[in-house]
Amino acid sequence: MNPTLRRWGGRTLLAVVALFLIAWLGGWVRFTTDPRLAEVLAMQREVDRLVAADGGPKTEAEARVIADAWGKIREKTEALPPRLRGQAAAAGWATAEAGRRRAMDQFFATPPAERKAELDRQIKSERLIGGALAAAAATRSQAPAPAAPSAGQAGGAAGAQTGGGSASPQGPSEDSRNAGRKGVIDNTSSSQRARFFEYQRARNERRKATAGR
Repeated sequence: MNPTLRRWGGRTLLAVVALFLIAWLGGWVRFTTDPRLAEVLAMQREVDRLVAADGGPKTEAEARVIADAWGKIREKTEALPPRLRGQAAAAGWATAEAGRRRAMDQFFATPPAERKAELDRQIKSERLIGGALAAAAATRSQAPAPAAPSAGQAGGAAGAQTGGGSASPQGPSEDSRNAGRKGVIDNTSSSQRARFFEYQRARNERRKATAGR
């Protein structure tokens, strides 16, 4: 090989190795999940399990357990560096979407004559979680409790992560939820979209019918 090419090849290899070492030392390249992120992801999975267990919380005490767990996720997420915070937020959104799909699948798996009762169960669980989250937020700020979050805010499994970094006890902002839903809808078939809209229609009608209960 030409000595000049050999020298340039060696220098290029050294430069690549140096860049890799810089990226690795800076935490940008990892062969395993960062332990701090892994802890948050495990906590998200645990909250998802609590929300899904036995059809969701049925009492205020059960909802408080979920709200407390979300609060811990919020604290852990805020302590992450920005790059890991974004990954935690993305994972939280994906888990929340999985929870919403699970609720929708349960609705359609229920016999038509029993679907109102299934929606009532889902709505009650969401309202319990929403109330517990609002109470936890009020306790942290030592201010009067704000209005309970909507079903979309309280729904899902681990949707307490926000895309920008800090976690919110009420879940992602309305804009981020709408953007996420649009992304989901854009990547589904027409039959899946029809199923989604039918579920949302039935759910919204039932929420209005049971408002104030």
